[in-house]
Amino acid sequence: MKNSPLIILLKVAGWLLVTISITPFIISLFFFLNARHFVRTAGRAQGTVIKLTEKIQSDGLKFYSPVYLFQDAQGHYHEVKSSMTWSPTTFQSSSHTEVTSTSIEHSDSYTWIGSGPEQKLGDKTTILYNRDRPDDAMSDTFDDVWSNAATFGIWGFVFLLLGFGMFLVARILQGKLAKNRVRG
Repeated sequence: MKNSPLIILLKVAGWLLVTISITPFIISLFFFLNARHFVRTAGRAQGTVIKLTEKIQSDGLKFYSPVYLFQDAQGHYHEVKSSMTWSPTTFQSSSHTEVTSTSIEHSDSYTWIGSGPEQKLGDKTTILYNRDRPDDAMSDTFDDVWSNAATFGIWGFVFLLLGFGMFLVARILQGKLAKNRVRG
């Protein structure tokens, strides 16, 4: 029994999507293994939110990231900026004076008031840092540690589901065409 061009196209698209899904799965695995190794070998320190930095995109939208100050095992202070940013509607503006280990600054700042854990000046969090290069650090949160692995894994799963969906549609159409040929 000969397949229609539509069924052939659906099967080819399905194989293409299943094949494409391999790339984000491999990238996800890479991020997962790196994050797992980092978490297992990292030094841990208490970090304090010392400021929230503002980033303005070309379209004028403002986004913010917390900056943490922590002390490593050798007693040196380091600043680490979170890799996550939040939208402007989730922050409340305030003016403050900021004291760090190296300077005193006065600036406008913002307090995170979104759906996640509230972040404001002075809040404490666990910082993970590379013992050999303490400036290679991040907050011990899902967003900072695991979000890359999760994001690529989800994209891989989406492509895989779309590919299998194409196979399923091709199979259903193939069955309907076979029934129509028997009746006709």
